[in-house]
Amino acid sequence: MTEQTQKRLSAAYGRVILLMSLVWAATIMSAAVVDKASGEFIYLIFVLIGGFALSGAVLESGRRQMLDPARS
Repeated sequence: MTEQTQKRLSAAYGRVILLMSLVWAATIMSAAVVDKASGEFIYLIFVLIGGFALSGAVLESGRRQMLDPARS
C-alpha cells in the first residue's frame, strides 16, 4: 500500500467516524426530546430506526469513497 493510498484511506475513515458520531449524537438527542415530549414508546422506536438507517447510509457513502475516490 502506497503512502498516498494510506493517507486517502485514513482521511476517508476519519470522515466516516466523524459523520457516524454526528448521526448518533443527533439520534440520541432526538430520542431524548421525543421521550420527554411524548410518553409513547413507538415514536422513540421510529427515531432509533431512523438513526440506524442514517448510519447505514453514512457507512455506504464512506465505503464508496474509499473504494472509488474518483466519483467523490
